[in-house]
Amino acid sequence: MIFARAAQYEAAVRELRAAVYSPTYGYTRINYELGRSLLALGRAAEAVPVVRAALHGGIEGSGLYVTRTELHELLAQAFAAAGARDSAAAHWAVVERAWRGADPALQARYETARSGALAARSRP
Repeated sequence: MIFARAAQYEAAVRELRAAVYSPTYGYTRINYELGRSLLALGRAAEAVPVVRAALHGGIEGSGLYVTRTELHELLAQAFAAAGARDSAAAHWAVVERAWRGADPALQARYETARSGALAARSRP
């Protein structure tokens, strides 16, 4: 994560991939940070399965290092960047429901999720 914070995303991807011992049952924060680094590199299609795997893991132990809502948010971003608008909208809808009554600190992220969910509903 030090590499990612320094915007050295290729190095971050290399180190984070080495840290994954199980895509589904490993530490979900690794999947999240790996997905973020892949997105930063414009590799959204690679980010999708990485982030999706974390959602298929457990909700205890190693699954507690990032919220499921944050995983849905990142997956929505990855799907949107990959051009899969319907899939992005489905994940934005999950985020919108979860953060509808959230604290003001999440307001900007909530509005992004709401816009993403509404955009898909308004299309023919």
